[in-house]
Amino acid sequence: QRLPVFANQTAEDQTTAVVEGLEVRATSYGEPFAYRPEDRPAMAVDGDPATAWLVGDRFNPIGQSIEVSGELSGLSILQSQQPGASRVISSVRLDVDNAASQIVELDETSLSGNGQPLDVPAGATFARLTIASVAARTGGTDPGPSAVGFAELGLGAHREIVRLPSDMSGLRPAAPLAIVMT
Repeated sequence: QRLPVFANQTAEDQTTAVVEGLEVRATSYGEPFAYRPEDRPAMAVDGDPATAWLVGDRFNPIGQSIEVSGELSGLSILQSQQPGASRVISSVRLDVDNAASQIVELDETSLSGNGQPLDVPAGATFARLTIASVAARTGGTDPGPSAVGFAELGLGAHREIVRLPSDMSGLRPAAPLAIVMT
């Protein structure tokens, strides 16, 4: 739970991350008590199937969603490739622009290769994928309910850029300032 430590803080006072060419958001990621950076939404559009947006680790992921705005041609679902996972997503609700919602049943193609293609109208610029149901994963060895999510959304590799605070007016260090990023 994020607490408003600095009530008057704006984006200019914060370190922020954006994905080049897309806007990607999710209702949650990681587990209920930890926002693990390796599970954040940007991992679903980085072009690396070894990373993923993950949600529902040790809790119910149904109703959690990821939203993407931008050029959506080629939208597909490649599910998380985490070894030993005990669950998979079996269906999602797909909302595209202002079209009617549709339930998409995920099949074996969503688990390998380029993933399962989704039917998205030409020129669409917004999509929300909401987890509608999950199922046991064949061969899963995780003793608890593992996280589920998307390794790739078929939109190519998009760089994530970290922007440091642009308003440094309140920062007047008495000693030299060093910024370390990893």
